[in-house]
Amino acid sequence: MEKNEMLRNYEATSAADAYVIGFSMGKRAYVATVPTLREDMVKLDRESSSHGGALKLRLTISAKIKAMLIARGAVEVGTVEEVLGSRKNKGEAFEQWYTERCGQEWNKDSVPYYMDGDITVNGKKLQIKWESASLTNENVIRKAMEWKLA
Repeated sequence: MEKNEMLRNYEATSAADAYVIGFSMGKRAYVATVPTLREDMVKLDRESSSHGGALKLRLTISAKIKAMLIARGAVEVGTVEEVLGSRKNKGEAFEQWYTERCGQEWNKDSVPYYMDGDITVNGKKLQIKWESASLTNENVIRKAMEWKLA
């Protein structure tokens, strides 16, 4: 699959109403909420061979995109250290931080992106991602498409 096709299929099968994206500029952390992911916010990558080597989508936010998000209302929320702490898995750390800031209890789960968002706030299902996050791979997208058709 090509990148634009993977992104289109990812968006079509996603259960999320919006995406909460965390990113850094220097030592500062920012949060932006976007209704969809733009093609210039993702890149095509590959899973490691130990994980099957499938093509995957990765959130990749350039300095230009970060500046655009800030200009469009991304909020500075503190230092990267305050938001992520010292945890190795930045995506998990950000998801926990954001979920708790929304007044909800965070629990690590493995619910697929096409079945539910990471959290629901005011009736909106949100996927929570820190910059450079892996979104999904082509095999999961195919499974999601089959699941949506069933």
